[in-house]
Amino acid sequence: MAREHSHVVTMVRGTRGYLAPEWVSNRPITVKADVYSYGMLLLEIIGGRRNVDMSLDAEDFFYPGWAFKEMTNGTPMKVADKRLNGVVEEEELVRAMTVAFWCIQEEIGMRPSMGEVVKMLEGSVEIKEPPMPQAVFELVEEGLDHVYRAMKREFNHHSSFTITSRPSSQPTCTSNATCSYSTMSPR
Repeated sequence: MAREHSHVVTMVRGTRGYLAPEWVSNRPITVKADVYSYGMLLLEIIGGRRNVDMSLDAEDFFYPGWAFKEMTNGTPMKVADKRLNGVVEEEELVRAMTVAFWCIQEEIGMRPSMGEVVKMLEGSVEIKEPPMPQAVFELVEEGLDHVYRAMKREFNHHSSFTITSRPSSQPTCTSNATCSYSTMSPR
């Protein structure tokens, strides 16, 4: 390929929360970065919800932490997509969750290749129990309640505001408008 027909993109691209840690930690980017993103997406599919949902309480706003806790407590059915109404094979659910948690390991070398992911999901290879992913561990260690309150303050601070104005022609008339701010992340 001629030089004028190729280029290298050096800026970070992706959806916050799904990007592998190496994107922001100045480590080399490998194919395992996509494995991390796949693991986060797989968790979202399993739960039928976003991985961070500030409309929920401190216990389960961060889906990966809640799901890992329920999986290790032996109650994985609690975190399955509610729209499935419990019609889920628990063994398949646990397999998918286990694969997802291997995919989102902080250490690149601990993540499986996509070929290994396929084999694990098919059930053709045995899967060991994954360690708690570092990001999940750090949030749990810091205290999910503490993290939740900080994120909720930030979320509320940026999600809406009220404008009060007084038209100059009518100094006693006040107009209030509430403006909402939201973001849509492409998937």
